[in-house]
Amino acid sequence: MPITRHLGLTTKLMSPPYHPNHITNVSASILAAVLVLGMASCTSSPPEEDPDHPSASSTTDAAVAAEAAAFPVTVTSSVGSATITGQPRRVVTLGWGSSDVAAALGVPPVGIQEISDDTGDYRAVFPWNKNAFAETPELLNPDEIPYEAIAALHPDVILAVSSGITTEEHARLTEIAPTVGYPGRPWQTGWEDLTRRVGTALGRSEAAESLINATDRALSETARDHPEFAGRTVTFAVNTDGTRLREIPATDARYAVLRRLGFATSPTTPCSSPSFHVPRGLETLTDIDADILVVWHLSDRARQTLEAQPTFAEIPAVTSGGYLPVTDPLLGLAVSTATATSVPWALDNGYVDGLADAAEGRTVPGPRD
Repeated sequence: MPITRHLGLTTKLMSPPYHPNHITNVSASILAAVLVLGMASCTSSPPEEDPDHPSASSTTDAAVAAEAAAFPVTVTSSVGSATITGQPRRVVTLGWGSSDVAAALGVPPVGIQEISDDTGDYRAVFPWNKNAFAETPELLNPDEIPYEAIAALHPDVILAVSSGITTEEHARLTEIAPTVGYPGRPWQTGWEDLTRRVGTALGRSEAAESLINATDRALSETARDHPEFAGRTVTFAVNTDGTRLREIPATDARYAVLRRLGFATSPTTPCSSPSFHVPRGLETLTDIDADILVVWHLSDRARQTLEAQPTFAEIPAVTSGGYLPVTDPLLGLAVSTATATSVPWALDNGYVDGLADAAEGRTVPGPRD
């Protein structure tokens, strides 16, 4: 049965066809540029060179030396610390996002916790990071932590920087390998912090900063090209079955991206949550006070059910044409995982166009048959 693991929710998911080979310039160029830094240690021995004009090979040697000097390193988190004594070569990732960053920094994971099995060939490796993988990683159980399967992969480090692991789970994982957890609340690590923490764990902080800068430029250029975004308020929610909305709190990485594009968080958006969403019943949908409402629908049926509700049609953003339905599961995942590589891909593959339509009041609910 097709499922998507969305913030701890297991739901059916259907989607329109997707064309996986459409990798556009911004996201592809960011990954290519960072891989040059991240994979520096893979080059061959340098030839003799003019000392006044260092070659790329000598720069590579300096990068390798810098990586070696980065260890040992201790990374603290809300669930425990991880002390990494040497350059990790075998990486396992749990939760969201860490696999994207590790791959972009030149250390593609050997094991990744599966996110979705209804996105074609993309179940843990996605269009925004697939070019960084020479081999397909082991797909790990999405419903629980598969300790034995992880141990069998002999990881040097386990990255769970945006996840929901507990202190007890962290302790057990640490018996297998140093495990890097999240810095604040579960599932709410921002994309910049995620990138830096993975970069620190892998000894590739310089490449991590380059990745952050490249993604930040993409966001800045998009904001510059779309002045209509500035100051418009937005709410992001997830629809699993059409019987209610799950509002995402303002601390989530999705809002960090939207604010970077110029939007403002809606005053009715939950400031925080002990979970990763706040349920909103159908009877209070009209209380959503936002210029733009972004809803990730996890199935066509869920969308049809929600849009058929009388109170949904009365939401101010819907009546004014500011409603953006996200129905492509890959776009929904790219926006929701919100990593330094998935965000540029999302900008290139429909997110900006949809936001622009919503900001200009050009969107309407879909058919309700």
